[in-house]
Amino acid sequence: MYSYSTLIETLLSSITDLEHVSKKVLDAAKAATGSRHGFVGIIDHTTKALMIKTFSRLEDCFMKEKISTFYPDESGRYPALFGYAINERKAFFTNNPKVHPASKGVPEDHIPIERFLAVPLILNDRVLGLIALANPEKDYTEEDLGKVKIIGRYFALVLDHYWFEEELRVSKAFYEILFDDSPLPIIVVEENDIISQVSKAFEEQTGYTKEETVGKIRWQQLVHEKEIKRLTEYRKKRLAGEPAPKVYECQAIYKDKSVHNVLVYSKIVPGTKKTIAAWLDITKEKKLFKKIKRQQKKLEAYTRNLEKLVEEKVKELREKEMLATLGQMTLMVAHDLRNPLQAIANYNFLLNEAVKYSELPNDLKESFTKYIQLIEKNIFYTNKIVNDLQYLGKKEAKLEPVNLQTIVEEALKQVPKSECIKIILDVDNIQTQLDSVLIIRALSNIISNSVQAMPEGGTLTIKAKLRNTHIEFTVIDTGIGMSEEVKKNLFKPFYTTKSKGMGLGLTLVKHVVDLHQGTIEVESEPNKGTKITIKIPSIKVFPTT
Repeated sequence: MYSYSTLIETLLSSITDLEHVSKKVLDAAKAATGSRHGFVGIIDHTTKALMIKTFSRLEDCFMKEKISTFYPDESGRYPALFGYAINERKAFFTNNPKVHPASKGVPEDHIPIERFLAVPLILNDRVLGLIALANPEKDYTEEDLGKVKIIGRYFALVLDHYWFEEELRVSKAFYEILFDDSPLPIIVVEENDIISQVSKAFEEQTGYTKEETVGKIRWQQLVHEKEIKRLTEYRKKRLAGEPAPKVYECQAIYKDKSVHNVLVYSKIVPGTKKTIAAWLDITKEKKLFKKIKRQQKKLEAYTRNLEKLVEEKVKELREKEMLATLGQMTLMVAHDLRNPLQAIANYNFLLNEAVKYSELPNDLKESFTKYIQLIEKNIFYTNKIVNDLQYLGKKEAKLEPVNLQTIVEEALKQVPKSECIKIILDVDNIQTQLDSVLIIRALSNIISNSVQAMPEGGTLTIKAKLRNTHIEFTVIDTGIGMSEEVKKNLFKPFYTTKSKGMGLGLTLVKHVVDLHQGTIEVESEPNKGTKITIKIPSIKVFPTT
């Protein structure tokens, strides 16, 4: 008679090593029945999968794929003859498997099944696993079935004890790693990759409920596809007891398909193949870090340009200081020139009168008249220079109501124009507060430059418009245009490209604009004309009817 005492001692001594226990059970069952083949399977608590823990005589099987895990179908039933024992919760044997109702045959290259015996492992109405045997030298008997039932009862008790201890190990590891009310998402992953436990924070953060996750979802479903290979390698090493990162960063996919950057802590529960993983969602921190990096780059760029900005500001201050000094000097020069210039103008007037009423010969009178007109022209030109020098000395704009049309008309009157130049005006009929004298002088200087830039003729467009917050003067010509070098130095004192003139005309324009707290922009290309835009903040606007 078969001795069960040795088996019981072996089972109790090896209770923490399920593979070893399963092998001993299979060996005992084969020895008790004379079976040549068989396997021992255990049903996973969560997934209900039947996992084959040990086979016998694998060398006799030529199957290309040796399946070690069998899942129940949607109705909860398992396949084949061994499934019949679990489904019916009944131990049985057959010495002619081919005619048994549950037989579906065997896969290609599988060993032939001549006789078959199966005993479900049942304890407290729970099916824990299965002992399946095949192909003894003689037919199975009720005695054989009874022996395997006894072995199955012992094994079921051992399994129950094993599960109990495993649950204790998992619980202990759980509370050693995390607090019960941890704000971090936590999952437990079984050896077959199925998630068997989740925390409340997991549900809240991922959107998955416990009911739709536990026993139904693999961990791979929670990570980005590009991460699966790397994390699978980590997991493989951990399960094999090899060094692997315990803390790592990866991208998680939540139920709403959103991608999150998470910092994962993963650990194998001691004595088991279960993995506990918790993570911290660092998506916002990653975005903030990227924003900080962008700001840092901007700051670095600003720092690199700071010296240039300082140089520009220093240059601007020096120019203003120079203009202020120039203004004081020009006031004195203009004052000193004004009296002799006026005297020359008076004498030229008297000379003209004398020649007009003299009895000189006509040819001599014409020559004198020509010289007098030439002197008058130069007096006008010199007077313009003196006026510009005086305006450069102005320290503030005297604001008064003025009509934009009047300003443009007066500016045009001061500039000699060729008949081959077409003039287009687009001027709002409104009143605003400006220093009309200074603005007219500035506009006339710009218009004069535009006319001189079109010696062969062209189109001169002058606009004066009320915008939302400012008055905008625009002068556009179709003349010879300017190079970048000329534009760069355009408003510098005494800079000129002409053979005649002091180079103060556009310096005065810039000074007038500055006195009105405005801005000036220049657009120009060689042979494509020039566009100058002055923008002056509108203090008051008076509509004209």
